[in-house]
Amino acid sequence: MRQVTNDRRTRRTKKAIEQAFTELILKNDINKITIQDITDKADTNRSTFYTHYEDIYDILRVTEDKLIDGISIFHSDNLLGSDAQKSMTESLQYVLDNREIFKAIINSSHGTEFLGKLCGVIGSKLLALLDNVPENEMLVCLYTNGAIAVIKEWLSSDSPVMTADEMCVFLENTIRRGIDANKKE
Repeated sequence: MRQVTNDRRTRRTKKAIEQAFTELILKNDINKITIQDITDKADTNRSTFYTHYEDIYDILRVTEDKLIDGISIFHSDNLLGSDAQKSMTESLQYVLDNREIFKAIINSSHGTEFLGKLCGVIGSKLLALLDNVPENEMLVCLYTNGAIAVIKEWLSSDSPVMTADEMCVFLENTIRRGIDANKKE
């Protein structure tokens, strides 16, 4: 991939390619999407695609990174403090607002890798806040994977059974009771 400028035209082209990819992944598995499909939908050519992306998996990575970056909880330094519930609710609302693309990627053949990346980002953020103590590493692994599984199930229904606020309260209550039960006296 060669170096390109970041002018308005370049941003518009990348946005068109990424939008085309998003529309395609909502309907097809990543393995069934071709670069030709993307360039046709974006009304551009293959060389333009390759100017910005190495291959299909590069644009998938960019899409995943943007989804993860949009989750506000990753930008909060107060995950265990007073703003934790607000940040978590905002994050869950973001996931809910973008549920179709989250569902498409999670349910694709690349879904396991995406969920692993998501768990890794959440886990490392939480572990850093908990002073990287070995016992905490196990708790973070348990709760992170459990929360991701619950959120995946929440997204899988056609109509979510809980709002973002309700899901936040559910996760927070479940995690707090579990942490309290595992506290050393």
